[in-house]
Amino acid sequence: MSGCLTLALGPVAQAENLTTVGGVTYTDITISKVEPDGIRILHSGGAARIPASQLSAHFKQQHSLTNFVATLTPPVEAPQTIVTLDGKTYAKSIIKRIEPDRLFIIYEEGATVLEFTNLSADMQKKYGYDPVKAQEMALKREAEEKARVEKLLSAKNTAAAPHPGTPPPVAIHPIAIAAAPAPAPNPEPKAAAPSETGKSISLVDLVQLAESIDLAREEERSRLGGTVNWRPPDDYYDYWYWYYANKRGENAARQAKQAVASGNRSTWSTAVAQAREMLKQPADIPPIKSWLEKFIKTSELAGTRNRDDYHRRCKELLDDLDFLLKADAKP
Repeated sequence: MSGCLTLALGPVAQAENLTTVGGVTYTDITISKVEPDGIRILHSGGAARIPASQLSAHFKQQHSLTNFVATLTPPVEAPQTIVTLDGKTYAKSIIKRIEPDRLFIIYEEGATVLEFTNLSADMQKKYGYDPVKAQEMALKREAEEKARVEKLLSAKNTAAAPHPGTPPPVAIHPIAIAAAPAPAPNPEPKAAAPSETGKSISLVDLVQLAESIDLAREEERSRLGGTVNWRPPDDYYDYWYWYYANKRGENAARQAKQAVASGNRSTWSTAVAQAREMLKQPADIPPIKSWLEKFIKTSELAGTRNRDDYHRRCKELLDDLDFLLKADAKP
């Protein structure tokens, strides 16, 4: 219908329970993403990342999860100071995970990922760096990223074809929806701008983008076994505070921020769940995109203390938002 934004719902995975090898149980889970060395899930309490080593053989077989990348077990050693080739220092570092092309560490200021190519020859030798295997891993990640992008683009092009003789539905860009003035009485009919791809935005994609913001917060904690008291940058809280102030009022915003600051995971999970509901609206894409651009710019200027992995996730999310906006109609 002209003048309406068509939201295409995708298939919904059936929820189930998951008990890890370590005995942690997640209820009503759905797998949101499969990665080379683990999975990301949504569950009744929020979101989490589960390493492949914590998945039972039965669960892997049941979900056809058979292509995980083997990782090395780091040696037990005293904390050390690591100085990278670009001059950054990580004091009291403990190696938590070794992959062919990088190390995952915790240190006195948080957690981060170090590429082997940015480490000294001694460090590379000590932790078994193999340029050939590292290149294979890089190519594998590149292929997976390409597949992720292609899947996202494909999702925008799967709307059902119109019946013969029926004019195709026309989507209105979310920015146009947010900014459009109220129509005058008995306005002259105008032809809406055609969609760039002729397809519609998927509601499932919008919700997944909202979930990605929360997953970014949990990613490093889950990857390092929950041993790190890691928190996202203040910009993250400021964004949710702004969003709550606009959508739920100052009191709700203040309570959500206080809950995060005090480490109240239950209240925070509830806040995130409420925010996800808000983010189902297509008109919310531009403010999210604007916030991500601001965050990336400020973090590049101020450095990335405790932000390396989150910074990367934000850029991925920004790319996804660009794809969504391009897939919808021009204003």
